[in-house]
Amino acid sequence: AGAGYFFKVSAFGTYFYVGTVYLFSALIAFHVAVENKYNDSYFEWFSVSLILASIISLGCQLVQLMNLEDYFFPWVGDNPDGGRYFGNLGQPNQLASLVLMSFLCGLYLNSKEKISRYTQIVLAIIFGLSLSLAGSKTSIISLIAAILLLLFAKERRYSGYAVLCGLSFLFFSIFIKDDVRDYAGVDISTGRFSMWGMLIESVLYKPWIG
Repeated sequence: AGAGYFFKVSAFGTYFYVGTVYLFSALIAFHVAVENKYNDSYFEWFSVSLILASIISLGCQLVQLMNLEDYFFPWVGDNPDGGRYFGNLGQPNQLASLVLMSFLCGLYLNSKEKISRYTQIVLAIIFGLSLSLAGSKTSIISLIAAILLLLFAKERRYSGYAVLCGLSFLFFSIFIKDDVRDYAGVDISTGRFSMWGMLIESVLYKPWIG
């Protein structure tokens, strides 16, 4: 996925690199879960790598926000007029997925006392900014799911960080909306909110079929 950050690649190339990283991550997770003789060192280094990648992507997003892509060519991809800021992953939802993974990696490192709570607070805030710039509706649902999962697991301390990330998302969405997206003139749901409502109604009407 490094080529996605440092070089302009085609859409297929971007999907290929990101997919390779996801597959490689799954293989690492499987290997560590089976062997488990490195005292979580793999997960710790991998978590740090994802967090650094997300911070680099946020920097790319800020460059796109300020229309400075030409000064950073070819390290930052051009952002189309009126488009959402994708860093250099080629697609905002891909970036949002990376950011959310990095946020959860931060919670993992915090649980292992590898980073302080103040570092985790900073990560929650800046990742909320990155999600706001990406404008990913999927990330909203994923973040809510993470909060519910943490509450269900009785990890209220970590769920607080997730709530802070969500509040950061809302804060930056409100205060940078004129520069990033015109919420008043554009349907940011792209029809998904009404579709989700129909799905919920179907489940309530006939739970099994719905």
